[in-house]
Parts: sequence; structure tokens; C-alpha cells
Amino acid sequence: MRRKAKWIFTIIAIIGFVVFGKMIPDDDLGARAMAVGLGIDCDDEGNIVTCAQILTSSGAEGQPSGTRVVEAKAELLSSAISKITEICGMSLTVTHCNVVILGEKLIDSGQAYQQIYTLLENTYVSDNAYVFVCEGTPKDIFTSSSAFGNNASQFLQQMITSYGIYDNIPYKMIRQIIVDYHNIGEATYMPYITKVPVKQEIPSSGAERESQSSGSGGGQDDDDYSFNLNNVQVLKEGKSVGVYGEDAAKAINYIMTKVDKGSDDFNLEKGTIGIFILNNDVKKDYNLETKTFSVELKIGITVKDLRAASETDMEETFVHQLTDEEKALCENQIKSEIESFFKEMQDKDADVFEIRQAFYSKYGKQSETLELKDVKLKLEVELSVEK
Repeated sequence: MRRKAKWIFTIIAIIGFVVFGKMIPDDDLGARAMAVGLGIDCDDEGNIVTCAQILTSSGAEGQPSGTRVVEAKAELLSSAISKITEICGMSLTVTHCNVVILGEKLIDSGQAYQQIYTLLENTYVSDNAYVFVCEGTPKDIFTSSSAFGNNASQFLQQMITSYGIYDNIPYKMIRQIIVDYHNIGEATYMPYITKVPVKQEIPSSGAERESQSSGSGGGQDDDDYSFNLNNVQVLKEGKSVGVYGEDAAKAINYIMTKVDKGSDDFNLEKGTIGIFILNNDVKKDYNLETKTFSVELKIGITVKDLRAASETDMEETFVHQLTDEEKALCENQIKSEIESFFKEMQDKDADVFEIRQAFYSKYGKQSETLELKDVKLKLEVELSVEK
């Protein structure tokens, strides 16, 4: 009886698949526009401007695929994205899109968080997608030729994911920004992209040189680009606090993330010391009675280079050994840079270190009246030198 029932259910399932399967749209991959990067900005009239970097087939066997950048605008983000589908004549697929770039005008308008939330709410992209802010417009980034392979979207993702967390490259995912916005401080940060031109220095044949000198084939003079991610955009309540430099990026990463790569230079009496960052270890404590945020920061390093101030110092050793005094000077420099950025954020009431939220998690309603400007930072920095 059981065997008979099993065959009956199997037959019903097969019939159901054949009949109802025809009702499921057969959206062939060739009819989809696959986006690897999504850009969001706004124009002077307040419209949302959206662009997508879409993978395209090469059309030639053995040739790599390229990309096209399609842009559309509307009053709402969802409408702008729908217009991209219309322009392409294919369904826009953003399942594999792990890069979202926000433009300067969108940041200045104060609408950035609303658009990020729309992306999450409508599951347009993964909540693990990386979010960047750029100088200028996202379209300008997407249409720039990457000097080192891949397209701009894939290059940016590679910089964040493939090589570990650098001490001077911050990162944020969509889900992290949403959480930050709902913290007590409502502050967040994102890497800020600037373009760096890289000249094409490709040897050409005699025929190519003759062609270029006669005025044709001028594309050889066009610049390719790399992208600098050493600056950080800070937002509070969805509005711009400012863009800060490399010291700020390092301060955030040392305190808020796990670093496993990087480098730094220190000017000492014997010359300029170059170190390589191996890792960081952070211990934090919060004392409501004294309103103190205590941080013990330990950074693992190796000494890589010395540009000696004199020939005598240069001849001492190939690999310089830091003295206790020199190590203390390096530690104090890192400490000073972190304290300076912390003070800047206090002055702007931008809680990028999530201090008020941490106090609330520990002390509850007792800490509700605590203000960021009243918190004292007690910071200890130790360099752990590994040979």
C-alpha cells in the first residue's frame, strides 16, 4: 500500500511540474542585464540618478567580457532602476552586485540613508554589499578604465575583500550602515573614493608610433585609473559631517575592525623607519562613573626598512632593531593621531566609535543622558615587534 501511495504522489508531482512549470517565466540568462555595480546620486532638481555597471559579452571568441554603464533618473530609486531595465530591454539583475557607490550630491542632500534603506527593504542587492562614497558621480567612477584589470566595480570589491583589511582602507556593508543608523549616536562612515590617473606606458611598434605621430590612434594617450580608498566619509543622522584623511581611516580601523595588513613610516633620530602591520588586538572598557572610554590597542609589526639619516647609522645593520625609546615614539605618534580624530568627532558630535551605544548596552537607562562631549578617552598603544 505504501509503495502504491508513493508512486501516486510521484506521478502527481511530475504532472504538476509539467503543467504548472509552463506558467513560470523562462527568463533566460541572455535576457538579463547583470549588474556588478550600482551607483546612486541626485541631480539639481532633486531627482534620484541611478547607474548600473552591466557585464556584456565580448562577441568574439576568446576575448574577455566588458561592461556598459547605463544611467536613468526618476523621483524614486525604484523607478530609476525600472527605467534601466527599460533602456536595456532586459531584466536588471543585481544579485551579484556587491558594490554600491553614492555620489557627492546625494550625500550633501541628506538622502543617502533613505536610498540605502530602500535597497535593503526591496532586496535589490545583498545586505553584504559594500558601500562607498565617491568624489563626483558614480557614473564617472564606473566609466573610468581600470589600470589593473577588471572593471571599476570588481576592482573596488577586490581591494576590500581579496587582500585582507588594510590599516588605512575603511569598509562598510549595507547591513552595518543600517545598524549604525539605529544606534543611539546615529553615526556611520564609509570609504571615500578618489580617482588616481595611471599613465599608459605600453611600448608600441614602429607602425603604431608612425600612426600616432600622424594624428590617428590617439587613444594611446588616454589615462587609465586606480582608486584611492584612504579617505573616509562620516555621516550623522544621514547628513555629512565631513571627509577625513588617512589618519582618520587608521584610527577607525584600529579601534573598530580587525586589521591584518598595512604599513606606516615614522621619523626618528636615526632616520625614517618603515614598518609592516601584521595585526591588531583591541580591548575596550566603559566606566559610567568617570565617563571614561578605555582602549588598550596592541599592534603587531615587523620593521621593514630604514632610510638612515647618516652613513654611520646605515652601516649598523641591514634590519634595524627598534630601541625601547624609538618604539615609544612610534606608539605615541599612533596614539596622538587617534586622539586627534577622536577629539574632532567629539566636536562634531559624531559617534563613529559607537561609544554611547556601548555605554547603553552596559548600563542601560542610567547612561541615557550621557553626551559624547563628556566622554574621556583613555588610550594605551603598544607595538609588538615580531622578527
